[in-house]
Amino acid sequence: MVEQKIDDIENTNAIEEENEDLFQEENQPINYELLLEIKESLKNSKYNNNILRIIWKTILTVSNENDDKIVEKLVVALHKFVTSHLIDFPLIEISIQLQKLLNKLYLPTVEESIEIFNEFINHTCFKPLFYRLLLHPGVTEKQIEDFMFPISQLAEQIPNIELVIFFDEVNTSSCLGLFKEMFIDGTLHGINVPKNIFFTAAINPLINLNNDFQVHRRDYIVHELPQSLDNLKVSYGILDSNTLTDYIKQKISRFTVTSTRNTQTQMPLELYVQEMLTQSILQAQEFCEIHLGIIFFLLKLFEDNRN
Repeated sequence: MVEQKIDDIENTNAIEEENEDLFQEENQPINYELLLEIKESLKNSKYNNNILRIIWKTILTVSNENDDKIVEKLVVALHKFVTSHLIDFPLIEISIQLQKLLNKLYLPTVEESIEIFNEFINHTCFKPLFYRLLLHPGVTEKQIEDFMFPISQLAEQIPNIELVIFFDEVNTSSCLGLFKEMFIDGTLHGINVPKNIFFTAAINPLINLNNDFQVHRRDYIVHELPQSLDNLKVSYGILDSNTLTDYIKQKISRFTVTSTRNTQTQMPLELYVQEMLTQSILQAQEFCEIHLGIIFFLLKLFEDNRN
C-alpha cells in the first residue's frame, strides 16, 4: 500500500504545501511534494533523518490499519535493533528519553515505537575520545577520581581505541602526587588505569617570587613538578602571531547565538562580529604580554640583584 501511494505520485500533478506527515487528517490532501522527495531518496539510497522518520511512521501507521501482528513484529524488531546497537557500539551515547522508552517493561505502542525511532536517529550521539579537565587548587582527589571513573569504564569497553585525557594547568593543582601515579605508574590509588588511555597535560611556567612581594591572584600560583614529571616536560615556546590568530578565529567561529525568530535555533556569529572579537582578543593578548611581562621581568631582576 505504501509503495502504491508512492508510485502513484508520478501520475499526479497536485503539489501541496510541505508538512511533516505524509497523510494528514481524514479528507485532507496527500503531501505529494514530500512523497516525491521520499521516492527520490529511496531511488538514490540517500536519506536524511527526517525522511527516515517519516518512512517508519508511515509503515507503522499503514500496517496498524491492516494487520496488528505485523505491527507487533515491526515494533519488536526496532526495539531489538536499537538495544543491540547500544550494546555492540559502546561509543553511542543514549539520550535520557530513549533510555526511559527502552526501559519500559511492556511492548511499546505504535506511538512509542515512532518516538524510539526518532530519538535513536536524531538524539543519539557519539561519546568523545578526547577529555579535558581544568585544574585549580580547589580540585580534590575525589573529583579527579570521579572524572576518571566513566572514562576508564569506556576505555575497558573499547580496548582497541585510544582515549586522550588532557589535564589543563596541572601544576596549579594540589594533587601532583596523584598525577605522578597516573602518568608514571599507570595506576589510580593502586588500581590499574586502562592501557588505551593516553595522558597529556599543560603547565604554567614556574616563577619563584620573593616573600616580600604580594601576588594578587593566588589561584595562579603554580607548584614545582615532581622530578619524574619534570623529566617529561617539553617546552613549545610562544605561538607565533599567525598561528595565534588562526587559533582564535577557529574558536570564535564555533560561537553561536540564539535566533530571534526561533529560540530553539542556534546561529553562528556574523562575520564582522567574529572579526571584531578576534582583534579585541589579540590586542588584549599583546597588552598583557608587554605590560605583565615587564612587571615579572622587573620582579625577577630585583630578586636577582638582592641575592
